[in-house]
Amino acid sequence: MKSYNLILTFLLAIWVGNAVANDELSEIEVVGTSLLPGLEIEKEKLPYEVRSFQSGDLGNESSLGVSDMLNQNIPGVFTNEVQGSPYQGDVTFRGFRASSILGAAQGLSVYIDGIRINEPFGDVVNWDMIPEYALDNVSLIPGSNPMYGLNTLGGALSLTTKSGLSHPGKAARVSFGSFSRKKLDVSVAGKFADGSDGDYFISASHFDESGWRDYSDGKISNIFVKANKNTRFGSVGIMAYFGDSDLLGNGLLPSTNYGTEDDVGEIQRGGLYEARRDAVYSHPDQTKNEAGLIGVNYQNYLDDDTQLNALAYHRYGRQKRLGGDVEAEFESDENEWEFEGEFNNSKTRQNSSGLGLNFSKILNNHQITTGVTFDQSSVSYNATETEDCEVNSIRKVICDAESETEDSAKVSGKSKTYSIFASDTAEVLSGIFITGSLRYNHSKVENTLSTPDEVTEELVAQPKESFNYSKVNPALGISAKLDHGLNLFANASQGNRVPTVIELGCADRNNPCLLPTGLQADPYLEQVISRTYEVGARGRIGQGFGIISLYKTDNRDDIIFVSTDVNSREGFFTNFGKTRNQGVDMQIIQDFDRIRITGSYSYLEATYEENGLLFGERSVQARPGMRIPGIPENVFRLLVDWTPQDALKIGVTFIATSDLVTQGNEDGLIGGDDDVIARDASVNGYQLVNLRLRYEKSRSLRLFAKVTNLFDERYETYGAMAESVFTSAGEFVDAEQGPTLSRFVAPGAPRAAFVGLSYKF
Repeated sequence: MKSYNLILTFLLAIWVGNAVANDELSEIEVVGTSLLPGLEIEKEKLPYEVRSFQSGDLGNESSLGVSDMLNQNIPGVFTNEVQGSPYQGDVTFRGFRASSILGAAQGLSVYIDGIRINEPFGDVVNWDMIPEYALDNVSLIPGSNPMYGLNTLGGALSLTTKSGLSHPGKAARVSFGSFSRKKLDVSVAGKFADGSDGDYFISASHFDESGWRDYSDGKISNIFVKANKNTRFGSVGIMAYFGDSDLLGNGLLPSTNYGTEDDVGEIQRGGLYEARRDAVYSHPDQTKNEAGLIGVNYQNYLDDDTQLNALAYHRYGRQKRLGGDVEAEFESDENEWEFEGEFNNSKTRQNSSGLGLNFSKILNNHQITTGVTFDQSSVSYNATETEDCEVNSIRKVICDAESETEDSAKVSGKSKTYSIFASDTAEVLSGIFITGSLRYNHSKVENTLSTPDEVTEELVAQPKESFNYSKVNPALGISAKLDHGLNLFANASQGNRVPTVIELGCADRNNPCLLPTGLQADPYLEQVISRTYEVGARGRIGQGFGIISLYKTDNRDDIIFVSTDVNSREGFFTNFGKTRNQGVDMQIIQDFDRIRITGSYSYLEATYEENGLLFGERSVQARPGMRIPGIPENVFRLLVDWTPQDALKIGVTFIATSDLVTQGNEDGLIGGDDDVIARDASVNGYQLVNLRLRYEKSRSLRLFAKVTNLFDERYETYGAMAESVFTSAGEFVDAEQGPTLSRFVAPGAPRAAFVGLSYKF
């Protein structure tokens, strides 16, 4: 009830605020209605709220990367630190994820200049491969909007890059600070020297850190190039970037100990996490990424009200993973447990390409956009296992020449998607706008799996599998511009997500696979269908702006990864009949002379809506209304920016979240299937305070500093039940007792400080 009282209070504030507001028109903000460049539309005409940030809001002082910026500024966004690296983020928006973690239930699409960068294998987002310094605008479009393509269930993140016209000249930025973190960015841009009607933008970046946890070094480098040229036939542009990274992520740490699985006792606090939050469970856990993208676009204004756009692209990705894991097996002959290490390694090669055509037209009171797209991808994946390895005193897995390495799985797969879409925004009455959209998707996914023979253990190719998916996705919305700057909106939309190669290759509960290293020949998975309903209001409040949005999304046949062993990532993908994400997002921005205050609140119920089994350390019986793990119900943010003088800006950010349901404890029970007791193992909410400072010494020189987690809050951002083989001292548990049932957590980063400067030549 408290949440609904807050909603009513906020709505009342909007109406009262606007009742006393003057009638001056606010600045008209326009946004694009599709991914390809096209005729823009007034933001107030759209039946949903687009949250956008320009390059000045992205940078340096307040955020580290795109995922961090989203977490600090956008209602409905939550990030966790499962991987332990700032560039291996796991971002959720209204319960849907855009994650670098293979096996995460993806539901957000990410685009750069109209090109979707979710990987074909698992639909993951490699945040480390995004050329952050080249970004000019970041826009988050909520809901299952059919204009934003296949697999867009909870929203689309659209990233647009700088050009020689928007950011001319030379610039450099350097920063350094805690954890030996160093970052360098440079750019050069302008018009072509030969006087031709064209421009260019080139940037390069390098990031290096030792990390705040043990054995968590990270390096990232990228280069970005963009050029545009106007001809009598229209504007032609080319964009390309290349990047590589070497990141060490360390995963979860055992915290609260509940005894052995078959003899669950009293809570015993004192796992590795309590001893040292910067510790790791086992290592190494290394990911090497290499990615490249090239895109060519064409833009032509046929007349003042008509525009034609075309896009072609090719993208590639290469990934190597090295995972040092610890296995526990019970030896019946000796009546005790045996612990040993193993390497689970994989190599992935991905290629994708596509074409898009977009036509925009203003016709009387109608603004029409229509187009077609074609996308195809290919994936090659090879996994190996090295067993009989040692685990030393610092929990490092060491394999020598006598350790046997075997191929555990191979897969090659292809996918093709054809789409046609159309949208029309029309003013049906004065200040009343109706937007209707429709998209047809047809996808074909095929793969060939090779799995070990039960006798020879050699890889044997399985019969080729081929799956076809088709769906028509509609959307309808209304926006009403009222007096005093108040704008009401409502919409209903549908989207679909097609299973990826890895999901179709790991979908048999009787043959769980080891992510990211094991696949099985598996049954058909249904495509996910999401239906979203949303109502909201936005408008001026005093000297600022306010927005509230209430939404409900029902997901049918949601694809979830059911883990059987958190530590070794073993499990399978399956359809879950129905899940629901519903809640409210609200935000108020107020300006007071030299102070700007931004407050936001999000309430989210992410729940299972059918009975079903969730497998983990034990079988959990899902029931309607049960919360989905890893997603807080409440998130509150308060940003205060003070400008005591024109050159100086000081900011404070406060973030608070409520508790998180722990995976494997969704029903409030712990223990083995035969010995279960009631225990709430939820992860506590937390409160963080961050400071930032910016000093403009001149128009060319800017100094900045920031402190994150000012009060050094000890907090966790995710939890999962699993068996631990280590004591709080990092030693193996007693061989007769065996592994202990523990709550594993994702530790949040401690206090850190960073300084830097940027200079425009």
